[in-house]
Amino acid sequence: MKYIRVACSIALLARACHAMALECYEDDTVYYRQETPYTDKLQKMIDSASASQLPVVYLEPGLFVIDTDKPIVLKKGVSLKGHPSQPTIFATKDRESTATIEVEQTNQAWTIQDIVFENVNIRTVDNSYDDESAIFGNIFMNGDNSSIMSDNGKRLYIDSNIFLRDSAHASMKSDSTTPSVSNMGIVLHAQKNSLVSNNIFGQ
Repeated sequence: MKYIRVACSIALLARACHAMALECYEDDTVYYRQETPYTDKLQKMIDSASASQLPVVYLEPGLFVIDTDKPIVLKKGVSLKGHPSQPTIFATKDRESTATIEVEQTNQAWTIQDIVFENVNIRTVDNSYDDESAIFGNIFMNGDNSSIMSDNGKRLYIDSNIFLRDSAHASMKSDSTTPSVSNMGIVLHAQKNSLVSNNIFGQ
């Protein structure tokens, strides 16, 4: 299973960063043996956090399937943070379709951190507040034409993410082994006072 291999690789990296044994244990894959439908649950957690003025939704490790027919809306006052030691993976059922996490225009000082996105992208429009927002420490695979899109915003920091854009991670199936250049990784339009730094772009 591709997801289990990805989960193991990320778990190994996390362990290496903490000087632990470089071996993919059976316990590291237990969360990723089944795909869990997650759209409604995630949206309810975000809605509840926004209504309760809780700043962060802390996510469990696992492989979570996001619907492609409607976006997940990251509402006012809410950030998303993946599990600190085991991967939180958002994916779609169909590799030919892309899901979206859409940051609500009224959301300020938000972060999206430590999540693996498989064919799931992040989009912001008119998010132009003085407070800094950040997308950092994530891994993006596939993602259609781009994995992060921001239009007419400011003070967005995109830092320390990994974008896998080669033919093995293309958003559309292809028989070609030529590296894909269709996924630009990050697309910014009319963006002000923002910074893109320390990211890795696979070719």
